[in-house]
Amino acid sequence: MQAIRFVLTGKLAHFRRFYTNSSSLTYPIPPPPTIRGLLGAALGLGPEYTQEFANWRFGVQIAAPWRFLFQTANYLKIKKGEPNLAGGEHTQIPLQFIVPQQLGDRIRYEIVALGAESKESNKVAEALKKPHFPLALGPAYALAQIEEINFVQGTIQDSFEGAIKGPLIVKSIIKLQGPGRLLRDRYPLKLAKDRTLLMAADLAIEAEGKPVAACYKGDVFATDSDAWSLVG
Repeated sequence: MQAIRFVLTGKLAHFRRFYTNSSSLTYPIPPPPTIRGLLGAALGLGPEYTQEFANWRFGVQIAAPWRFLFQTANYLKIKKGEPNLAGGEHTQIPLQFIVPQQLGDRIRYEIVALGAESKESNKVAEALKKPHFPLALGPAYALAQIEEINFVQGTIQDSFEGAIKGPLIVKSIIKLQGPGRLLRDRYPLKLAKDRTLLMAADLAIEAEGKPVAACYKGDVFATDSDAWSLVG
């Protein structure tokens, strides 16, 4: 089976955790709906991108040192009419970003994307080289670039034992065998056309981008050199 492999980079990222409302916290990696939106933007699609890429699955690996950055945003409450800048109600919301560990570096994610057919992969890969719309790491101001686009061949296995890249579905982990610092969170997997949540799961990622040695009972895309857990 053929998959697209590419590196997604940028200076700033924010992938809002769907269950937060009084604060804007971010996931450390782009969730599957974000990657679907990015592929849809490359092709120039509108809301129909959720259906276009509904059956695509992804592996995502942190590929450069990173850290969280907190910033407080001061929002003005506007009920109707013109905002009262002098005496209006204000709400301060914690806003969390992902930034490179060192000033001047870039955030990097290695991603594999699997569609149903090779011809679909070819079309998407060409679009990623020359995107129709600007790509972003979450919000529109966090512009992104694509590097190192290529195709990889492999097979999908329903279980695997060894070093695995990408987020692991927590309930599919039989045994962890290797070192690493895993970050666990509840991630969205699929959204409806109106962006309401359809599916979510607890995922665990290795914070430094190291493959995790595990006995795993879930779908893994195995190539000659790597094994990727698939989500989406």
